[in-house]
Amino acid sequence: MPIPGADFGSRLGPVDGAAIICYNGGLTAYTMSALNTGFCARFTAPSTKDIKSVRLVWTSVSAPGVVTMTIEPIDATTGKPAAAGTPYDANATYAITPATGVQTYTFATLPTTGLTAGAEYGIVLITTTAGTTHGLGRGNNYSGQYRYPTIDLIAADGTTRSNFAEGIYNPCISIVWEDDTEDAVGFLPYYSYASNNIWGTLGVALKLVTTVSYKVAGVLIDYLGKLGTPAGDLRIRIFDSSNSLVTGATINIDKESLLTGVNGRQVYTLFPAIVDLGVGTYRVILDSASSANPSNCWTHRSSKFIAAAGVPANYKLSTCPDVGTPIWTDSITDVATIGLILDSIPASVGGGVINTFF
Repeated sequence: MPIPGADFGSRLGPVDGAAIICYNGGLTAYTMSALNTGFCARFTAPSTKDIKSVRLVWTSVSAPGVVTMTIEPIDATTGKPAAAGTPYDANATYAITPATGVQTYTFATLPTTGLTAGAEYGIVLITTTAGTTHGLGRGNNYSGQYRYPTIDLIAADGTTRSNFAEGIYNPCISIVWEDDTEDAVGFLPYYSYASNNIWGTLGVALKLVTTVSYKVAGVLIDYLGKLGTPAGDLRIRIFDSSNSLVTGATINIDKESLLTGVNGRQVYTLFPAIVDLGVGTYRVILDSASSANPSNCWTHRSSKFIAAAGVPANYKLSTCPDVGTPIWTDSITDVATIGLILDSIPASVGGGVINTFF
């Protein structure tokens, strides 16, 4: 039996944050309507760039008050915002009137101080005028698997920074830097999901753009389920940019291996032999030709990004009405929660981090 490569089990594709939203059905609201309620999202500055905008999500709003947002240094001795509550730059403050949905808040005058690369900061929200309902969106974590340092800090009275205490959720936030690049700096950048039915000639796929060569052992799918009773098995294939099947890249999942009417299963399945993928554009495709209607079919959830501009070009959701003669539509908002299980990365192409974006 051959010994797997050193990278065996590594995943090439969307990170676990995409699956979190699918498994938990969206964001959980943190109620900020009461006066002085505090929320802090911590991050480590990746560079000396300034922050131009902050993007976040309100799950529900009724009769809004005002929530003041500041970017503050984190005290290294406490892990909380510094006691003075002073923004890192005098302009890094914004008076928010909450509104339901994804919102972008751009500072009226852009900060110019510059962050300190490697230092920790917090996006601090304090309710300064009470409202009826302010539901701030934040993402659930896998049981016991909390993200550090981005796990949220919360306080009934955040005006006293020492009151902040660790929560159990991951903030749903992204940052737009002064050069208009956008990053989630460890936060959860997905706010919702979409269900994609798989039946007949319909194809649902992960569009994957590789920049080095890989040896692929199999496919990992998050949130695969059934609607009703599919008549056919699920077929998994990899097509190249010419819509030709990659040699050896076909797996069939027996319809009996997943119980009827269940959702949220993770599928970890291997090819009969290691598959070689060179540099190029591929699609990891799910279809079920014998499942004849959308009431009895396979389903797969994709994750929606907080900002369309932030969707990685190399991990998009792709769909087509007929996998026999495919014409693909690449989503501008969604990522398919599908990944490749790697056997190894050939030494000639080097190593390094596989996916650093979100």
